[in-house]
Amino acid sequence: MRAFLGGTRDPDVLSLPDADLLAIARREMGPVLGLRAAPVLERVYRWPQATPQMEVGHLARMARLDGIVAGRPGLFLAGAGLRGTGLPDTIADGQRAAAAAAVFASSRASKGDAVASKRSG
Repeated sequence: MRAFLGGTRDPDVLSLPDADLLAIARREMGPVLGLRAAPVLERVYRWPQATPQMEVGHLARMARLDGIVAGRPGLFLAGAGLRGTGLPDTIADGQRAAAAAAVFASSRASKGDAVASKRSG
């Protein structure tokens, strides 16, 4: 199980010693998950400012960018922080862009086949 502490809501928590961070994680997760036993293994990894935080207005900027990209057939955007800040968001964004690119490539191939058959016919 993994707990994330800190972030924009509580950045100062990372200044606490590892033992305190572990105690906070156990205290907050234990009741929710019904944990009674002590963990077999605990580790603390500190990654300050590791996850980008979206600013107010980010989704509106993305909507405008999507409108611009829609007017440029064959251009697809995907990446970390575009439509979410976590790894699952990045994967989903890549899958969305890949699917759109596949549809585009398939439609181009179909149009090419139609042009080729007109020329030969």
